[in-house]
Amino acid sequence: MKNLKRFEDIEYSGNEPLSKEEQLRLNRKEGLERIMNPLNSKSKQSARNFMYKISIPIISGIHTDDYWTPVRELFKTWNKLKVDWDEYKPQQYFNMHEPFGSMDSPRKEWYITISFYNNRGVLNHLHGTLTAAFNGTREDPTKRYDLNLVL
Repeated sequence: MKNLKRFEDIEYSGNEPLSKEEQLRLNRKEGLERIMNPLNSKSKQSARNFMYKISIPIISGIHTDDYWTPVRELFKTWNKLKVDWDEYKPQQYFNMHEPFGSMDSPRKEWYITISFYNNRGVLNHLHGTLTAAFNGTREDPTKRYDLNLVL
């Protein structure tokens, strides 16, 4: 750790990637609480692929619980990895007069924003939706659901 530059001495033109040390200093300078975000120093596509890789094993399959266990497990995993994410208020859609498979099928959606510093040190965001598509019986459509994450 010899010959480290002070943050004020770092000249950044935006063309070359930051070193890990410079990235950590940039994060501290801007007051981020979660400087160990695993998405930092990744390109947007690489960050998206990383999020899919850790999320798909948790949300894949048909779920039958009443407590949104895979959704809570997904958010808990993101928190454990120190991913900087925010969730907007979940939206729930029920329209029993429309046939299943239409855009108005019963579902619940969580709107998500994931923030990170890319490989050039610029603040980036991934915006997405986690959708629970209900596919239970006509009497109780929420009995079973399938989860889908799009970033």
